[in-house]
Amino acid sequence: MAQPIALVTGGASGIGLAATRRLVQRGYRVAVIDVAKQNLDAVVEQFGTAVMPWNTDVGDRAALAETVRQIEAVGPIEHVLGSAGIARVGPTLEVSQADVELMVRVNFFGVVNLVDTVFPLMLARGRGEFAILASATGLVPPKKMAAYGATKAAVINYLVSLHHEHGHQGVTIGIVCPAAVATPMAKDFFADPKKRKRSMATTPEKIVAGIEKGLARKKLMIVPGAVAKGGAIAERISPAIMRKVQNTRLADLVD
Repeated sequence: MAQPIALVTGGASGIGLAATRRLVQRGYRVAVIDVAKQNLDAVVEQFGTAVMPWNTDVGDRAALAETVRQIEAVGPIEHVLGSAGIARVGPTLEVSQADVELMVRVNFFGVVNLVDTVFPLMLARGRGEFAILASATGLVPPKKMAAYGATKAAVINYLVSLHHEHGHQGVTIGIVCPAAVATPMAKDFFADPKKRKRSMATTPEKIVAGIEKGLARKKLMIVPGAVAKGGAIAERISPAIMRKVQNTRLADLVD
């Protein structure tokens, strides 16, 4: 039986790297897409021929489509984790328009491009797992992360609609909404080490384990970790209380 192919965007660092490692352990050959060439080189050094590196920008639809075409020439993509993303946070009126547009390009259109180029292939085969890393900020809007959280809320709504249309045609869709995670990207959110510690960040490995478990159970919304789960439940039950929490010093984690 041929070795199954997985595709991980943002797969050379953070949650994506943890996913790459776990998928290799599970017997996949992993197509790792990342814009950081140095990180890609390190992944190849670590995993050898178990990975296929691609220095592709997910925001470039044509480039991503060509990358997917070449991956599919090796074998059908059976598992996808869209983990590529960026964060530019701070007081809402101080985040530049250029940074907002960059987040929309990578965080939202990067997902749209991935869906457009890969999902129809999986749908035609009637099988596979297609998971996208959104964020708890798309469920519970925090202060000083307005544009970032908006891109993640857009991803959630987009994928829920996709699930309404195609959720019962063989491809398992997962929308992953973690809270803070201890990755290199955490410094983009919490520059102050004391505030970073207060964020109660979980590990990338725990997020990946939650994704694996959620997909196996065919859960659409995968909310790993007590902080993310608690916040999502509280926002649903009493948004007024959550607004009050956001006005406390405890919730002010971004400088």
